[in-house]
Amino acid sequence: MGQPSLRWWKISVAAFLAGWVVLVAGFGYWPLVLEHWEIAGVMIGGSLVAGSTPMGGGSVAFPILVYVFGETPENARNFGLAIQALGMTSALLFIFGRGTRIERKMLLWSCAGAAAGIVLGTFFVAPFVARSFVKLLFS
Repeated sequence: MGQPSLRWWKISVAAFLAGWVVLVAGFGYWPLVLEHWEIAGVMIGGSLVAGSTPMGGGSVAFPILVYVFGETPENARNFGLAIQALGMTSALLFIFGRGTRIERKMLLWSCAGAAAGIVLGTFFVAPFVARSFVKLLFS
């Protein structure tokens, strides 16, 4: 198999950051980024919690985004899930890059279940759940 390499993980991180800078600069979003910089700080805190405990980063980010920054529960939920998806994809690339052995059958079934769950939840469950229940559930 050869020596494990984190090259693809490093390339994906660099590509993401470069894409972010190009989009922000290209569409003139710097004022918006500066206006909402605190949210990035919240997500850094959330990622520290997620990386060092079995809790997800959304358990930190959701209440702060809703109760401190006044975001809607839907926006906070979606933002937390998007950040988690990005972080978990980065973790997957890191694990592959290190050459860590994984149980492929479990990974395939987990990905299939997650894909079905996100589609069903997004289109058939989330639109019918009350805002107050989403706040209660995530807080």
